[in-house]
Amino acid sequence: MKLSGAQIIEAALALLQEDGLEGVTFRKLQTRLSVTAPTLYWRFHSKAELLNAMSEHIIAGHVEIAEVSDRSWRQYVIEALTSVREAMLTYKDGSRIVADAGILGTPSLASIIEEGLDLMRTQGVLIAESSLIIFAALHYTFGHVIEEQTSLDRSDQQIFLRTHPLIQEAVISKSAKRATSAEIYLSGLERILG
Repeated sequence: MKLSGAQIIEAALALLQEDGLEGVTFRKLQTRLSVTAPTLYWRFHSKAELLNAMSEHIIAGHVEIAEVSDRSWRQYVIEALTSVREAMLTYKDGSRIVADAGILGTPSLASIIEEGLDLMRTQGVLIAESSLIIFAALHYTFGHVIEEQTSLDRSDQQIFLRTHPLIQEAVISKSAKRATSAEIYLSGLERILG
């Protein structure tokens, strides 16, 4: 059976949706695709290589950034990273896949960051400053989505909050404002970008 890389990635993403990152194994892929291990390893030499390809699919397949044109670099970074956030949320544990692959394993993500750095330079921000800003914003995005995709058992959360009164106060304050996760994310991102 001739199997394309895209077919393997699609099957791996289906496993990801069903069982999370721990469920993405070559053995499960073999079973799902009815192939032998050498068939999979011929396309992807390691699980890391497969995960990088999955990361690229998540970002390239879901992130569309309009032409830069006359936007400020802040507008671009907000739009781009909000889009990256939404793409990662499309898949169970998508944030873990993309964060682990990072810009080295995700060419589309590297292009987004490169474009942001170029726009910042064009608008007068020195590379030393722009790199600190954009990577802080990217890492914030990864961490925020990882937290969004990680669920604590309700009883564990209550025990934790009782022993951490200031965190409990912050959670209650956040809940009282009835802000959505997207609004909380955007508020944090705007603070990072200044």
